[in-house]
Amino acid sequence: MCSLDGFQGALPRLFMNSLSLGQQIHLPTTLCLEKKSHVWGALHTKYRGPLKKHPKETASFFLVEYLGEYGSTSKLYRALTLNGYECVVNIYVKERDDDKHILSKKEFQKEAKKAVQRELKIFKTMYGDELREYVWTQELNGMHCIIHPYFKPLDKTTRLDQLPLISERMKLFLNTKNAKNGTFCTYCSHSWKYVGWFNDKLYLYGLGDLEDYDLKEADDVLEYHCNHLRDIHNYEQKAS
Repeated sequence: MCSLDGFQGALPRLFMNSLSLGQQIHLPTTLCLEKKSHVWGALHTKYRGPLKKHPKETASFFLVEYLGEYGSTSKLYRALTLNGYECVVNIYVKERDDDKHILSKKEFQKEAKKAVQRELKIFKTMYGDELREYVWTQELNGMHCIIHPYFKPLDKTTRLDQLPLISERMKLFLNTKNAKNGTFCTYCSHSWKYVGWFNDKLYLYGLGDLEDYDLKEADDVLEYHCNHLRDIHNYEQKAS
C-alpha cells in the first residue's frame, strides 16, 4: 500500500487559478499515477479545463499540487491528464480501523473500495446529474480513488457574503426525497475547505460523513452549519 507519503513536498505547485484555456503548461518533473504504478516524468501540454470521464483521458494522471488531507481517510491531489484536462484525485489512505489496528492489505482494499463507492453514491444522491460526467471511482497506483472536479476555494475576504447561497445549497442535503424513517442526511464536514466553485455553481463536498437528523430540525441544522462556518471565519481572521 503506497499512500504517496513523502512525495508531496517534491510535487510542483501549479497555480491554475490564473490559467486560461489553451495556455501552455511545462512541468519538467512531476509524479504520474497509472493503474498499478507511479512514475516520475515531464508534462508538456495545454490547459483544457475540467476533465470528463473518458477512457482515452483517464489512463494516467499527473499530480501537480498536493491539496491536503480529507479527515483521516484520504489525501487529495490536483491533477492533469496528458492532454491538459484538470481534476482532483482523492486517494483513500486510512490503513487503520476505528480501534487503531493496522489493516491487512486485503482488509484495506476491501474497506477502501467500499469507502469510495459510498462517496460516489452520496455525490450522485445529492447533486443528481450536475456532476454525472465529472465524478467516478478509479484504481490508481494500486489504490482506490474517487475522481472529482477541482472546486475553487472561496475568496477569504468575501466568503461570508456567500452564506445565503451556501444555505440554499445545503437544502439539497435536507430534501425530503432523501428522507428515511423520519430522518434525513445533512452535510456535516462544516469547513471552508469543503466549499468551492465549479462551473459557476457552489458545491459542498467532503461528503464521506453524513449524519441523520429528525426532519423537524431542518431549519436548526441549516442555521447551525452556517453559524459554524461564520465562527471558523471569525476565528481565522483574529488569528491572522
